[in-house]
Amino acid sequence: MRKPAPGHNGRSLHHSVGNGTAPAHLPDEESNEPRAKASHQAGTPALPRGPLLGRAECLHGIRALLLQQHVGLLTLTGPGGVGKTRIALQVAADLGDAFADGVYFVALAPIRTPELVLDTIAHTFGIREIGADTLEADVRAYLCNKQTLLVLDNFEQVVAAAPMVARLLQGCPQLKMLITSRVRLNCYHEHEYTVPPLQLPDLKAMAAL
Repeated sequence: MRKPAPGHNGRSLHHSVGNGTAPAHLPDEESNEPRAKASHQAGTPALPRGPLLGRAECLHGIRALLLQQHVGLLTLTGPGGVGKTRIALQVAADLGDAFADGVYFVALAPIRTPELVLDTIAHTFGIREIGADTLEADVRAYLCNKQTLLVLDNFEQVVAAAPMVARLLQGCPQLKMLITSRVRLNCYHEHEYTVPPLQLPDLKAMAAL
């Protein structure tokens, strides 16, 4: 099994998302350490300060689902702009202490080739560049005993990679995935949470108060 690259600090999203920095677990841009074949960085958008207004019920429901033992894959579905990414970031920050081996965020928006999803996941965990025939097995071996939450954002354009996601989950009993997508992955044991549009306040009613 391939090990993470030397110098890979392994710190995860819940150490960085609160102050709006990029994930601390990524290799440094100036480093000469080997990388996974795909160079797409799992950059984390800054988490805006203050509470996520109007989403308390939604956040509570998603957190409760992810903490259930039988839920390994939870897909947040909904149209573009409904707030899936922001909600996923908030849930990841809230649940940081619930996963002993960390919470990791992978931004898939720049990727259009499903085969690069696995490379990007490997890069996130600092796994060295290896042959394509063994990369999935090495990622699975690395995660198989780790209690980790992996957030995959904007999965709809690489939905053909869904079988790979299912195989990783099957081989890693403590791994959980939170995925944002406009469509379901249609994987075995997938749980779906449809993100509703944010309800705007009734301005007339407020003015009457």
